[in-house]
Amino acid sequence: MKKHPFFSMAIMFLIGIVLYDNIALFLGTIQILIFSIVFIVAVLFLIISHKRRGNILPFVVIVLFIPFILGMFKIHVDTGFRNSYINKINNEDDVLLQGKIYKKEKKNMGYCYYLKDVYLNNVNLNNANLKNDNNSNSTVKRGSNNWHSNNRFTPKDSSDNLKHNCLQKHVNNSNDTNITKTNNIDTNVIKTNNVIAYFQTDECFMGEKILISGKIKLFEDARNEGNFDSKQFYFSQKIDYSIINSFIQKRTIKSNQYLEKLYNTKNKISNIYFLKLDEINAGTLSNMILGEKSNLDKGIKENYKKLGLSHILSISGMHVSFFGLGLYYWLRKLGITNKSSACLSIFSVISYGYLTGMSISSIRAIGMIILMIIANLIGRTYDTINSIGIMLIFLMWNNPFLYANSGFQMSFMAVFSIATLGKSLTYKLDKNKSKIIEKAHSNSQKPNAKKIFIINLKKKILVSFSIQIMILPIMLNSYFEISPYSFLVNLILLPLVEYIFVSGVAGGIIGLVLLSFSKAFLMPADIILSLYTLVCNCFVAFPYSTIITGEMSKMKTIVYYVVLLILYIIIKNYSKIEEDVEFINPKIKRLYLRKIVILSIILFSVALIRLPLGFEVDVLDVGQGDGIFISTSDNYKIFIDGGSTDEKEVGNYKMLPFLKSKGINKIDYWFISHGDADHISGFLEILEEGYRVKNLILSKTMPKDEAYKKIIKLAKEKNVNILYVEAKDELRLKEAKIKFLYPYSKNEYSKEEQEDRNLLSLCFVLKDKEFIGLFAGDLNGEKEGDLDVPNDIFFYKAIHHGSKFSNTSELLKKIKPSITCVSCGRNNRYGHPNKEAISRIKEECSNIFYTTKGGQIKIKKNKSSFVVKRKLSVIK
Repeated sequence: MKKHPFFSMAIMFLIGIVLYDNIALFLGTIQILIFSIVFIVAVLFLIISHKRRGNILPFVVIVLFIPFILGMFKIHVDTGFRNSYINKINNEDDVLLQGKIYKKEKKNMGYCYYLKDVYLNNVNLNNANLKNDNNSNSTVKRGSNNWHSNNRFTPKDSSDNLKHNCLQKHVNNSNDTNITKTNNIDTNVIKTNNVIAYFQTDECFMGEKILISGKIKLFEDARNEGNFDSKQFYFSQKIDYSIINSFIQKRTIKSNQYLEKLYNTKNKISNIYFLKLDEINAGTLSNMILGEKSNLDKGIKENYKKLGLSHILSISGMHVSFFGLGLYYWLRKLGITNKSSACLSIFSVISYGYLTGMSISSIRAIGMIILMIIANLIGRTYDTINSIGIMLIFLMWNNPFLYANSGFQMSFMAVFSIATLGKSLTYKLDKNKSKIIEKAHSNSQKPNAKKIFIINLKKKILVSFSIQIMILPIMLNSYFEISPYSFLVNLILLPLVEYIFVSGVAGGIIGLVLLSFSKAFLMPADIILSLYTLVCNCFVAFPYSTIITGEMSKMKTIVYYVVLLILYIIIKNYSKIEEDVEFINPKIKRLYLRKIVILSIILFSVALIRLPLGFEVDVLDVGQGDGIFISTSDNYKIFIDGGSTDEKEVGNYKMLPFLKSKGINKIDYWFISHGDADHISGFLEILEEGYRVKNLILSKTMPKDEAYKKIIKLAKEKNVNILYVEAKDELRLKEAKIKFLYPYSKNEYSKEEQEDRNLLSLCFVLKDKEFIGLFAGDLNGEKEGDLDVPNDIFFYKAIHHGSKFSNTSELLKKIKPSITCVSCGRNNRYGHPNKEAISRIKEECSNIFYTTKGGQIKIKKNKSSFVVKRKLSVIK
């Protein structure tokens, strides 16, 4: 950290932002204590790193304390601004909105316009208290991973149309082609952060200011653990809501023609790729070179993600560096003056950034390239660490919420690892390389190509390794899995990216002038991308191509980076010894090696080893359907049903991410109550994905219809053991016991009844120590009286999503559950849960939880009681 004041300022600025944005979860003394500890530790570490002696007060005040205060101030102001309006707007509100287009994206079903300088008109602002339960939050904080409304229980403890006169009058009567804030303002017009507006056609230009009407669609918190959190994702980019059913009321003539030409050039180059390459390679190349994601093949995307190659697909600092620095050094080799080369390169790299959408990593890379070129231009030494600090401050001053963005985290962590850990690991190799080159030049010879190649290969391995271990927690918290082959695959394929880039850019530019010649220039990229696909397919087919690790907790992440910091200090000290001493004592060398090995083992143990989950019940929010996960006290993993009729690909997007986030790599017993889509669609998707299910439990009398045949066929293909059960059968685990209550043998039902899926739903009681739960699928109310159920039920999953003709008083009076969970979709067409059914349940159970209101519902054992938690906060 010595002589890196801008980096130290950036660290303290970041600490101020993160602490202020998260410590609000604590109150009073704890808050002050955490603030003090973190600040003191950070200040002491940076003072020691800078090796300050004498009067350190100016350094502490200017470099450390002021940035820390500024960070807290910035996040306070920006959070307050967001809170001033976000709680006053609702889903489906009709609005008029004015904004300036700063980015456009083509989507499968239309186009996205990203708008800034936004002014919103909404007559419902005075009705802020009418906010829908599913989107209401008393404050806007990044807290989607927190659980709310904890309730403790012991067993059996009963404890439109928009009135926009002013704006509409302006739209209809104004002859002014320029839309301004003053023209459009009335008592309900407010300024907001950025917005996404969805259109079916692309009619407007980049930089154009537009006035649109439409409906507000708010971003949602993740409703289950491990699910995509659209609210956090967009909030971290300062995009606060979206507009659907958009209609353009008015446009300005003025636009940014240069940005529009870049956007059109991007589309033209993408079309060239699709004309000259096969569809899969063209989609991949468009994504890699142009940032065009809409045409990327889903299978390719999934394979790249599994093998840790996602960074190759996205427009990252690596791509921008190839373009910017490559062009700069190429121009210098052509004999163009340093100043002219610098100006052309800076202009070109900024243009490329806008052409590809100006992602966070692109902005970071562009800024660092500009700083590097300027340093070279004025004859100063370029400092990578200080450049990282400058860009960190620049980006976070514009948007302090970026710290929660995984792309931001990975971009800065990757380049920081290269400048620190990577540099220390490769120091000796650089020294040896310099010696070889100097010796060859002194003898008027060329350096030994073989030795140089081996040194460069070793450097790539070590730098790649340093990046991988630096971003490992971020990767695990984003994807919940890792490939043991990731490092090897990156080592094989990463060096070829520059050739794809050069070929793709050259082929695209040539194609704009002479389309017939572009094929020849695109051929190297085509061949390499086909090789990529072949290599990925091979490695994905290998055993254990991915290992599910689960999400790392905040505490584990902190411990990981503390251990990594200690490891870096030891490696750096060893490199310094190698620099200062010609010959190192073997004992000292062994001591350092022992420390490095021990710390490396601790590092990977922290990241990859998980403690047993213990007892837990999770009623997932799968929309209109059922999906229940149970981890028994003896760590058997059970899943009950799993499907939805209103959530597309519920298995891939809701259930599987949940299981991966918990670090669960297999299900021991999967129970299917019956064959309706809202109980099996997700299960089938998960099987098709290759997720391991050891045993499938089905009723012997389950109707042998198409759904049944599909389940059996797929289960056999995936080597799932199928067990058939009926009433009075039992499944005994170590601690837990499952008793099947229904249905009885087939001959007890009429022919018509034998074809009724709901009537023959599999019903059972699961007992695990104090926990006793009843699960009865979609059983008909007329058959609920046939259940030989114990009268001490603690947990009851409302039958048939709380339908009117299930959940009979006869059953409820008998079981008197302590907790009832209702799983159904919001605003579903069936009217679930029915008011009469809920009324009957309330007569016997006062503790009812709904996935529609609270999202995922979790039950954990806590000493002598059970704790029920809802994923989302609910304001009643």
